[in-house]
Amino acid sequence: MRASTWLHLLAALLIVTVTAITSFINATAPGWNSWLVSGVMVALCFGILVTGGEIRSRYVKARGDAVKEKLSIAEARFQAFFNDPAVGIGILGLDRRLLDANLAFFRIFGRTREEMIGLNEAEVTYPDDDLSSVKLFTELLAGQRDSYESDRRYMRKNGQVFWAHVTTSVVRGPDGQPRYLIGMVLDVDKQKRDALALAESEARFRAAFESSAIGMALTTNDGHFLSANAAVRKMSGYTEEELQKLTSDKVVYPEDLLLGYEHFVEMMEGKRSHFQVERRYVRKNGEVFWTRLTLSAVHDAQGNIVYLVALVEDIDEQKRTSAELKKSKARFQAVFENAAVGISLLGLDGKIIAANPATEQISGYSEAELRAMNPIELMFEPDLIANTAHYQELIGCKRSSYVSEVRYRRKDDALYWVRVNYSMVLDLDGKPDYLIALVEDIDQEKRAAEKFAAQETAYRHMLELRIAERTDELNQANELLQQKAAQDAANNERTRLARDLHDAVTQTLFSASLIAEVLPAIWEKNPDDGKARLEELRQLTRGALAEMRMLLVELRPNALTQVPLPDLLRQLCESVIGRDRLPVQLSIEGERKLAPNVQIALYRIAQEALSNVVKHAKATQAIVTLRMGEQVRLVVADNGFGFEMSQVPADHFGLKIMRERADSIGAAFSIHSEPNEGTQISVTWQEKTVS
Repeated sequence: MRASTWLHLLAALLIVTVTAITSFINATAPGWNSWLVSGVMVALCFGILVTGGEIRSRYVKARGDAVKEKLSIAEARFQAFFNDPAVGIGILGLDRRLLDANLAFFRIFGRTREEMIGLNEAEVTYPDDDLSSVKLFTELLAGQRDSYESDRRYMRKNGQVFWAHVTTSVVRGPDGQPRYLIGMVLDVDKQKRDALALAESEARFRAAFESSAIGMALTTNDGHFLSANAAVRKMSGYTEEELQKLTSDKVVYPEDLLLGYEHFVEMMEGKRSHFQVERRYVRKNGEVFWTRLTLSAVHDAQGNIVYLVALVEDIDEQKRTSAELKKSKARFQAVFENAAVGISLLGLDGKIIAANPATEQISGYSEAELRAMNPIELMFEPDLIANTAHYQELIGCKRSSYVSEVRYRRKDDALYWVRVNYSMVLDLDGKPDYLIALVEDIDQEKRAAEKFAAQETAYRHMLELRIAERTDELNQANELLQQKAAQDAANNERTRLARDLHDAVTQTLFSASLIAEVLPAIWEKNPDDGKARLEELRQLTRGALAEMRMLLVELRPNALTQVPLPDLLRQLCESVIGRDRLPVQLSIEGERKLAPNVQIALYRIAQEALSNVVKHAKATQAIVTLRMGEQVRLVVADNGFGFEMSQVPADHFGLKIMRERADSIGAAFSIHSEPNEGTQISVTWQEKTVS
């Protein structure tokens, strides 16, 4: 209530009071005294009223001065705030057109006062940022809120887009209706872009963190897991929740727990920012695996360690491969040092890089001497010319390897034969790196072959002489008979010998000749196949030699009794091996002299049994066993088709002849055979004692 109103009420109260008092006096003390008192009371009331009016005037004046002072202070505060250089303040109409603004407002928008006054807020708002606060603006005008805030982008005069934090308030009149708007604009472009950059950086880090093929984990200083990416989870077999309940020492292999500890201490003391170590961890399933760990410390602005970043790379396969490589190198070194054949590593210029002890032994030179020379200098010149073309093809990558038999000179200047297998080793780019030469000393083999050839010639000559001698003997014997009968006998004998030579030795030698002609080409293409053919050639020549010996025995009937039975069986087996290419295993035990008829019978039985194996059994192997003791036992077995004894054709006399020969010397004869189980023939003889 106003002060003047209070004064009027007070005056009225005084008048009423004075009137009441006067009436009371007049009633109790009539006369002049009552009028005197009434006058005094009226004067008192008038004085009070006059004094109250003065007081009112002074009060009104004092209040006006106070209001003016407060208004001046408020205006000063508003002007100070309005002129704040950091905050743009704009006064806008209800249509959002600018009426006035402070200098900071114009500076923020990069425009002059003249350019901005009258502009609608939408004209400087970035197109993608519409006035998304329409609802808030409507609530503001309706009195449902006093102000609202928003972040949006605006455009400066030069087209530059910037972020601003806007606070919009409404100013109302005495009637409560909106008069105009106050917009306070704070330039937060740098903070906003920094926040966006931080968010983008965080997103990049999170994407890299989760998508990285290398394990990444954040841990506290004491090793507790804060976070772990998919690679770590896959590597360890733990979920992130399980890891967060563990410390890093719980998943480290116990023996590797202290690996890198000194570096860790130095990092925690600030002497290094990171360190790397290789150590083993244990998966959830108990499996141990190798990792390469890089541990880094992240510091805050004060230099304190906030957390640790662990980069974990699974190198288990690499470690195991490295271990296997070391084992492989060790194995190669062991083979290199202990191989029975010479092994040399040569550069592309042909010079020896390394040579094993076998190479030193074969050549007579030490490794140091070999490395100081070119092996070409030691090669026999005629062989060098034939070897050059293949070597150039190898260097030119036209072939990966080749084998040649050449002659070298030892340190003592002696010539010797070697078989050299050259192979090219390529680098990771597929380019020639170095050569490996496997050197096999075949000098004795070569000389044995030459000796064998000479022996074969000698045997053939001797055979011819024997045939001539035999022919002469027959001629001389037949001279006692009729001339025609003698001539026929000689012709028959020559025919038989020629047939035997043709069917046995000649065919064998012809096969050996064919193999010998194609052997170099086969060897060049496939050394393993060449070795097999060389073994076949050896078997053929041995068979031919055995066949010739058998013919000599046949030419001299006395030889069947003069040559020991083991030697006869050995020649017989070699003949079958060479002629029919059937592997025959011969086993002989004991030694004793046999009666001529017993030896001949046993030999013929063995001969007939092997003949049947070749002709009928379709076997891949035969075994001949001779045990010579007090009791003589001969066994011939094969792994052929076998047969039913009851189904042997009547015109096959082989089994009958063998049984008759056994009976002739009083030996026990047995035969065992089943279909697909092979056949075994056994002859057991024991000399009868005379009582």
